[in-house]
Amino acid sequence: MTVINRRWQRRARVIASGASVVIASMLAVTVSGGVDHAAALSQSGVVKIVAAPSSTNPGVALAGGGSATEFSMVPPAGASCAGGGSDGYRWQTFMVDASVDPSTLTYADGPHTTGTAFVSAMYDSVGGTAVVDKNPSANPVGLISGIPTVSFGAFPLNFVPVGTYTVGFACSKAGTTLSFWTAQITTVAAAADTPAGFTWTVTQPAPPTSTPDTPASTPATPAPTPATTARSTAQASTSSTAAPTTTTTAPETTTTTTVPAATTTSIAATTTTARVASSPAVPNTGTSTLPIIVWAIVALVLGRIVILFARRVHVRPPGAR
Repeated sequence: MTVINRRWQRRARVIASGASVVIASMLAVTVSGGVDHAAALSQSGVVKIVAAPSSTNPGVALAGGGSATEFSMVPPAGASCAGGGSDGYRWQTFMVDASVDPSTLTYADGPHTTGTAFVSAMYDSVGGTAVVDKNPSANPVGLISGIPTVSFGAFPLNFVPVGTYTVGFACSKAGTTLSFWTAQITTVAAAADTPAGFTWTVTQPAPPTSTPDTPASTPATPAPTPATTARSTAQASTSSTAAPTTTTTAPETTTTTTVPAATTTSIAATTTTARVASSPAVPNTGTSTLPIIVWAIVALVLGRIVILFARRVHVRPPGAR
């Protein structure tokens, strides 16, 4: 008769129970981490750069200005964080080199990046303070509101390198970017500018609309018709000249000049390529369900082991078998 060591059984049960807790925790982290990572990659819209309320044309789109120019950054209507300040959400501003992906920024008294590229907050044009760690509106909850006018006047002379920059707003929680809205500017050195020594222009292209889809679809129908149209036009012009003997040769001549049909097809292809290029592929957000399934299976196996070891061992006397 084989007798199971009860002490070993208890140790195995404790180990299996602890492993089950660890696996369950990893499963929760996998699920929540996938959701947070997907949210961190969401580009939410385009910021408008407009004249400040104190200017002669408040709210009018600006093409650019100097380092002392006051302006307003306006997010899309309804731009909001997923929760309010009491939930730990904050809205931020940033100015980063165009090579920096705003979704990778972290926040602690301003934006930070792991690289060496230029990174800064935007600064209030009145007090010269960084616009960071602002509480979203309580009603409606999460709305980005109370945005001050900004300028580049807080920067020292020649502090900002010449180049292209992404500016905008971000929503964060625990320092992690969850969503963001952007515009783009380009700076040029200007010795006469004060105080920072540069001028800037808005280089952000217009936000995409549904109109680019129209050129891509319309060339498809004219493609088979140019030759017919050209031939009909040639025949009409030939008839108007009342030269019956040249009626036969006119279409021949026109047929050889149906090169515009190829040109039209080429334009259609170019338009389609441009439209596709402006629609980037959906990023891999790392939310595959495979890790969740694996952790779930391991958790079930360990749970079964715990149940088996939790059973009391009954030893039958030899005569009872």
